[in-house]
Amino acid sequence: MAKSPKRPGPELWSEGLMWVEAAEMQCARFERLVRENEQAREDAHRRRDCAERPWIRGLGDPPILVPTVALEWQQQAELSFLLVATQHVQTAEASLPKEHRPKTVLDGDRILYLLRDLSEHREDAEGRARRELLESEHAAMLQKIHEMLAMRRGGESELEALRVKLEAYPPTLFELSMPDDEEVWLAGIPLTRIRVWLIDARWCFRRALAELGVVAPEPLASTVTDDDTYDWPSLRLRYRAWELEWQGEEKLSEDEQRAQEIMDVMDPVVEGLLAEHLAEQEAKGEGESGL
Repeated sequence: MAKSPKRPGPELWSEGLMWVEAAEMQCARFERLVRENEQAREDAHRRRDCAERPWIRGLGDPPILVPTVALEWQQQAELSFLLVATQHVQTAEASLPKEHRPKTVLDGDRILYLLRDLSEHREDAEGRARRELLESEHAAMLQKIHEMLAMRRGGESELEALRVKLEAYPPTLFELSMPDDEEVWLAGIPLTRIRVWLIDARWCFRRALAELGVVAPEPLASTVTDDDTYDWPSLRLRYRAWELEWQGEEKLSEDEQRAQEIMDVMDPVVEGLLAEHLAEQEAKGEGESGL
C-alpha cells in the first residue's frame, strides 16, 4: 500500500499555532485543578488532625474543602487533554526546518509521549507504553518521591494507602501530584518548563510562516471582517477561555483590574523571553554570514 503524502509544512505550522494555544489553555486548567485538589487534601488532613486534637480547631479558617472523586477525575481529564495538545505541538515542531526549531528542549518529551499513548489506551493492561513507563528510571524516581511525601503526610498508614492505590493501577504513579508552592508538576516535569517551550514553539511557527510570506493571525484579533477597524466602543474585551484582556480607557471593575494586573506582570516576562530568543537567533545568523 502506498504511503499517504505528507501534509505541507505551512499547513502543519499554522495548525501548530492552534495547538500551542490549546496546550497553554490546558496548562492553566490543569494547574488550577492541581492546586484546588491539593488544598482540598490539606483540608482533609487537617480535619483528621482536628478530630484527634479538638483544641486546634479554632486555629485558622475551618477546613471545609473536600477532595472529591469528581475533582480527581477532572484533574485526570485535564491532564489527558494537555498531553494530546502537547503531542500535536511536538508533531508540528518536528516538521519545522532545523534552523527554525525551538531552542528550548522539552524535558521528558518521551515520557509525555508515552503518557499520551497510555491515556488513549488505558484498557491495554500490557501495552508497550505502560511497560516502558513503569520500567523507566523516571518511574523509579517518582516512586521514591511519592513514598517520601506519603510518609511525611501520614506515616505508615499513608504509605500503605499509596501502595494499595499503585497496586490497583500502577500508572497512577504518573498522575499523583507533587505539592510545591511555586510550581506545578506533570509527572515530575515542571509545568513552567512546558510553558516556556510553548512560547518558544509559537515564535518558531510564526517565524517559519513569515519566511514563506504567510502572515499568522494574532490570537486576540477578531474573526469578524472589519470588526477591529471600528473605533467604538473604546473598551473591548478580548479573551481566551482562561484569561481576559481589556482594551480601552474606561474604568474597570475591581475584578477586571486584578485580571489586568496579572497580565501586566506576565506580558514583560513573555516579551523578554521572546526578545532574548530573537537576539540570539540574529547573532547566530550574523555569525554564520560572516564565515
